[in-house]
Amino acid sequence: MGNRRQKHEQDTAIKLRFYFMSLWLLFVLIFLLTVDIPICFSKDAHFIGFGPLLKRNWLAFISLLFAILGWLVASREKQRWAGVTNPPYKIESIKNENYEYLTFLTTYIIPLICIDLTKIRYVFVLAVLLVLIGFIFIRMDLYCG
Repeated sequence: MGNRRQKHEQDTAIKLRFYFMSLWLLFVLIFLLTVDIPICFSKDAHFIGFGPLLKRNWLAFISLLFAILGWLVASREKQRWAGVTNPPYKIESIKNENYEYLTFLTTYIIPLICIDLTKIRYVFVLAVLLVLIGFIFIRMDLYCG
């Protein structure tokens, strides 16, 4: 029973990594939509400081961090599976579903970036939606990467 539970936890961890990797584009788009760096070319212009810059761009920096983490997870998984001739997971079915990426983009990513991220309430709604979508993806074994 313990071995079965451990395998289930490993499977869930892999599914979570794949889900996180599939959201990198959303995190990049959120960064681009919310980053607010004041730029001024006047002679008396000065740097506002890291504190105010971080306060002004907290969501953008978190999104950028998540995008970088998604890339690092993808690189780690690629390195982890490189040269493996007998992987520990059995492939039960393979489907040629090239349209899945477009469906994922139009169904999840684009509507999520249209949420008003200037209000903290909507940031929480986005977080709940990402957790809910992740739960569904993991339970149904759906991944886009």
